[in-house]
Amino acid sequence: MRHLLCLLLLFTAASPVAARVPERPTVTLPQQNIPELPSCEDEPDMICEVERTFTVDELEAHQGEVVWLDGDVFIFSRKHSGNGTVLVGDIVSGLRPIPDSLWFALAVKIPRWEEAILNFGYLPIVNNRFQWGALTYNDWRGPDAPEPLPTVDELAGTLRDFTLDSEFLDDGTRQITVYLPPEYDENGEYPVVYLSDGSVVWSYSPIVEAAILNGDVPHLILVGIHAHPPDPTGQFNFRGHEYLPWLDEETDFFENHEQFVIEEVIPWAEERFAVATDRNQRAIFGLSDGASFSLTMAQNHPDLFGNALVFSLGWSGAEYLPTEEPIRYYLVTGTLETAFFEATTRWAEVLDEEDVQHVLKVRVSGHNQHLWREEFPAAVAWIFDQ
Repeated sequence: MRHLLCLLLLFTAASPVAARVPERPTVTLPQQNIPELPSCEDEPDMICEVERTFTVDELEAHQGEVVWLDGDVFIFSRKHSGNGTVLVGDIVSGLRPIPDSLWFALAVKIPRWEEAILNFGYLPIVNNRFQWGALTYNDWRGPDAPEPLPTVDELAGTLRDFTLDSEFLDDGTRQITVYLPPEYDENGEYPVVYLSDGSVVWSYSPIVEAAILNGDVPHLILVGIHAHPPDPTGQFNFRGHEYLPWLDEETDFFENHEQFVIEEVIPWAEERFAVATDRNQRAIFGLSDGASFSLTMAQNHPDLFGNALVFSLGWSGAEYLPTEEPIRYYLVTGTLETAFFEATTRWAEVLDEEDVQHVLKVRVSGHNQHLWREEFPAAVAWIFDQ
């Protein structure tokens, strides 16, 4: 049951679309199975819980704040008449009930907290059921964290959605979102990034365009390949099977999705838009499980992809495969991502050992879109040598 909770919370944090989790069926879970952070007495060098006594008066004094600091300790607190509250997002842990009150609170230490960018929410529990409809997310940015990137209020470029038929995919079609830069010339040739989880193009394009207009990145085209729609029954992980080759042994979902991208998406984009056909001017991008897909696709097709953007790698079992043509990797991870951090940094160590050109960017962040969206222009600038 604990693993079920972790999977549910990871999904809400990693989902590339909404800032608010839609209401979903409540899940019964005994309160004692809610995960906890390690104690700072045991793990002082990682994110940990500080043993602390709270008074109702001090909690009442901070009632209107989503989070507050006591020195270098984060205090997460909520008041409600239910029987529990879970902190979700970049930090996953149950809040401690405060005796003889309606308060729940948690004291947390985060290494390099001044640089942190946090995305988190409070999930109340009433009658041992998660109240998903009450969950909203909040942001907190430390005093030494990178400033938010500039965005454009209105795109000068073009953002369009398409539906592409496929002979390879089980559902027969897939949505594609394409961003074309300002002053797009159909007779030109533009660097292109093919993105898994293509719905992110909607939120990335205002930041990318601001970087284009500032001269930080070249005029480029984004081709976003949307993930498989989720199973309404929740019984099958379509996205995971399409993105993770090790899940594909019996279903062929990964192989079929790979063929869809290579034989249908890329030829379609090259026929309709002025995308570059030079492998050095072509990149594939993915985040989380999509990062595993981008890494595997680059290694499987080095003749097509000279660059791979691997953000928060969701699979630690990837093996390095030497290629005749070199691939450049840009890796991004956050220190609060636990397994994703370990997988991404381990892959960077492998690239170091193999003397493969790459960048590893580490920020104090969790598994969230702030990390991925804000690092995307820097990654694009590096791979296209802007």
